[in-house]
Amino acid sequence: MKDAKPKKPKQDIIVEVDVRKLTRFVLLVLMSVLLVLCLFFFMRRFLTVQSFSVSGISEYDLEELVSASGVKRGERLYLLDCDEIEERILEECPYLSSIEVSRKFPNKLLFEVEGKLGLWYIEVAGARYTLDGDLYVIAESKDTEKMTKLELPHLKSAITGELPSFGASQTEVKKTLELISVLRESSLKSRLSAADLSDRTNITLEVDGKYRVLLGDATDFSSKLRVLAEVLEQDQVKNSEGGEINLIAPGAPTFRPESKASEEKDREE
Repeated sequence: MKDAKPKKPKQDIIVEVDVRKLTRFVLLVLMSVLLVLCLFFFMRRFLTVQSFSVSGISEYDLEELVSASGVKRGERLYLLDCDEIEERILEECPYLSSIEVSRKFPNKLLFEVEGKLGLWYIEVAGARYTLDGDLYVIAESKDTEKMTKLELPHLKSAITGELPSFGASQTEVKKTLELISVLRESSLKSRLSAADLSDRTNITLEVDGKYRVLLGDATDFSSKLRVLAEVLEQDQVKNSEGGEINLIAPGAPTFRPESKASEEKDREE
């Protein structure tokens, strides 16, 4: 048996650090970083706005937003108050739901927008006002082609950013808003040309610009709308040029084509 080799004694590893050199190195790094930061903050004060861009969907194009912002090319980019610019644009552009203004290095101002969608319109004193889905007034407008005309009871006024002033009582306002909520959730909403809710005992709708719908009072309103959707799918109705649909008795709906409806109206007059 061979003799075991004697183990070598462990040797401690000693690392000598030159504290002065390390200190100088750390200070050099810190000063370099500080110099770069100072240079960056100093230089950005002189960076000017040279271009604009927009993202999101709204009624407004880029030039309209730039004009509303009041910002001119050549202004110092990093001295602009973005919150103030946002408030200014929202005041000038009522069809905007929200906007976020941000700086994009080195010289661009970015507008991120979300537009309001006009779903309804009302007429007050000969002027048309568009309303969003929650019935708040967006703005006065002449372009209401794809919106539903809404006739409200005792309509008084329309102020941008507020609900229209209507109704002889709070109960009337509440009941009318409930009817509008049902219409808004209906599968027929996109086909509605007009909704006359000025008299809850004699509600009428216009569908596709050619079907006049008599609903009577507000009883079983949701059920009447479901029956209306079924009637509109009947061949007799789909193949006609329009007419009158009577749903006052939802269990017995009737349809009179345009020619017969016109003759009946002439006899009544």
